[in-house]
This record gives sequence, C-alpha cells and structure tokens, in this order.
Amino acid sequence: MRKIVDAVDRGDAVLAICDEVFRGTNINDATDATQLLVDGLARAGVGTFVIASHLAHVAESRALSVGVACWCMEVELGDVPRFSYRARRGVSDVHLGMVLLDAEGVGPVLRRMAGQ
Repeated sequence: MRKIVDAVDRGDAVLAICDEVFRGTNINDATDATQLLVDGLARAGVGTFVIASHLAHVAESRALSVGVACWCMEVELGDVPRFSYRARRGVSDVHLGMVLLDAEGVGPVLRRMAGQ
C-alpha cells in the first residue's frame, strides 16, 4: 500500500488491484483501514483502483460516494451455490457462509449442537 499511496500522492496515474488488503487484522481495524483506503483513493483524482473485500458494510457505506463504484460477483443460490464469474453493479446481499455450511451438511448438526 505504501508504494501505491506514494505514487498517487505524487500525482502518478496508477492501476492497482488489491484483494482483502487488511486480512489478518481484527474486523474493526480492517473496517476502519479499508474505509480510509477507499475514501483516500476515491478522492485522489488520479488512478484506478480495484479493492476486493468481503467487508460488505464498507461497500454499502461507500457505494454512493463520488469516485466509488461497487461491483460484486453474480451467484445463483440453490442446493449448491453456482457462480457465473460475471461481475454485476452493486453490493452483494448473498450470505454464503450459512449456505456453504448447509451444503456440506454440517449446518443442521451445528445448530443442534448449539441448541438452536
């Protein structure tokens, strides 16, 4: 990130593709850092930045910001999720964690164990 931010700060045109930049940090730190990253780069005036993140609430809170466009991967839910590998405009509202647990047959077992 340092090289990207330094280049943008100099006014260089930058193309950067970043995936889960702050993974390994706690969710609060990752959220704050990702929000600052998006806000700063969106206002930089130069460059194109693709920032992939599973922090949907960051995307939702920034979706209408100037300089920000949100895209997500299309997925068709059924017994097993099917990915089209096509991007569509917007923020995904699909919650795959529980779907994947259920698809593997462990969701019901875990719910029983948790007393749900």
